[in-house]
Amino acid sequence: DIRSPHYICPDNLEAEHDRISEKIRAKKEKERTEEEIRKALKNEDKFKEMKSRFFGLMFTDGNIVVRMLESVREHVLEGKAMHHCVGSGTNYSLNPDCIIFSARIAEQRVETVEFSLEQMKVVQCHGLQNKDTEHHADIINLVNSNARLIEQRMVATT
Repeated sequence: DIRSPHYICPDNLEAEHDRISEKIRAKKEKERTEEEIRKALKNEDKFKEMKSRFFGLMFTDGNIVVRMLESVREHVLEGKAMHHCVGSGTNYSLNPDCIIFSARIAEQRVETVEFSLEQMKVVQCHGLQNKDTEHHADIINLVNSNARLIEQRMVATT
């Protein structure tokens, strides 16, 4: 009811404005993410064709678990969650030279890892908002020390 004093003159106008603004922003962000996922899904078949031989790759040191992102949707969601560009467009998901991993501790995202298939090593590894975490070096070492498993997947399908 737009005639209600509760809506016309709330007790704290600024707080109510901020609350409603945040609600609108969150709704628009959700719609934007869903649209990005819809667009990205158009490339899912191409992604699977290029990267399926690497599906199932996962490394752990007992604390950190690093696993490959196995869909374009996972790339978009990783980028959104970590506030960096891995999920934008098709730059990473359809790049034939790289595979992207998500490093997690207790199911919580810690860093996102870009591994170059040409160089056979980690070329980028960043946490939230492209910042390195206290686990940065351990994650890089874990992935690089398992490069032979990635290489085996390349050799097995060529």
